[in-house]
Amino acid sequence: MKNLFRVKTYRHYILLKSVIVICLMFFQTNLIKAQQQIFNHKQLITDGRVWDIAFEDLDKDGSIDLVIANWFKPPTIYYNDSNGGFNNVKSLHSVAAEEGVYVGHGVGINDFNNDDKPDILYVRNGRNNQVYLRDKDGYMQGDTLNTNNSNGLYVSLGDVDNDNDIDLFITNYKQPNILWTNDGKGNFTKNDSDFGSSGYNADFGDINNDGNLDVICSINGKVIVWFNKGNNNYERSTQSIGYSEGFGRVRLVDIDNDKDLDIILANRSAGGSIWLNDGNGTFSEGIKNLTKSSTMTVGDIDLNGQIDIIFENSIWLNNGNNQFTKNGEFEIEGRLFGLWLNDIDNDGDLDLFYSTSIEEKSLILIKNSTRGL
Repeated sequence: MKNLFRVKTYRHYILLKSVIVICLMFFQTNLIKAQQQIFNHKQLITDGRVWDIAFEDLDKDGSIDLVIANWFKPPTIYYNDSNGGFNNVKSLHSVAAEEGVYVGHGVGINDFNNDDKPDILYVRNGRNNQVYLRDKDGYMQGDTLNTNNSNGLYVSLGDVDNDNDIDLFITNYKQPNILWTNDGKGNFTKNDSDFGSSGYNADFGDINNDGNLDVICSINGKVIVWFNKGNNNYERSTQSIGYSEGFGRVRLVDIDNDKDLDIILANRSAGGSIWLNDGNGTFSEGIKNLTKSSTMTVGDIDLNGQIDIIFENSIWLNNGNNQFTKNGEFEIEGRLFGLWLNDIDNDGDLDLFYSTSIEEKSLILIKNSTRGL
């Protein structure tokens, strides 16, 4: 009788164990499936060498269009057909077209002359930058910012002097980074403050909650902070943020939902990191040793109300409480140049653009299927 009881108990144990294993396999399979399905449906946008993209609904049809900075092509608008297709393409006139040298590296869109129309700032490496002002016939060339053929990289936009127009910060390779203030008509004047040189990219944000937009800039692995003291005066912070090696993009975003702006830093050598703001503009290292990359992008990828991060081809999902989970990788060919997120097909989730060194397929769109999971 005892032996029979033991046999039955052992059979129940084996059955229960099998059920647990099957459930675990089912859970892991579906987890992997979900990871693979966040981004899919690859689509080629353009060839060349794409360094930057700006997003805006330029034709007011309810869909986000693209302006692309391409090393081998003139500044170009890609009009969205509302489903993420870009068959309607228009190049902007450029002196570069006459020279046969384009060297586009950065681009930004905003209303620079306060006429309620989206204008374009195009950053060129080794040539003058160019403002394009929207008019009734399209775009006309405006201010060149008198840059004397500077080695421009990227542009950041914001109203730093609180005069209700959009100002510019342009990083330059092996040359001084420059803040340009707008006169309200789309003409820009160089600010005399010293913002260092050889910045990779910059960002604006009120990091100490005093009502003024401050400046942060990624320079040789470090993030330098300039506090905006008002009246076009800036004070460089002495705090140490970042690393003594590598380089990469920097962004300001409230990553921990505490109503202040934190720093997200990509680094090709040291790896990605998050630096948390104490609310007064002082930052401490929160998370480090994320994927090594010179570029990154941020946004709520899985629609859980938290800001996620993509470093290189690795997706890091924000679980809240400063906890991130690596949620798989997507395949890329060649060296990665840029990452951007935007809802390009109007389905309520963020789609991914990435650009690489493969000239035949420089810019790729991968659509987000979160809504369908």
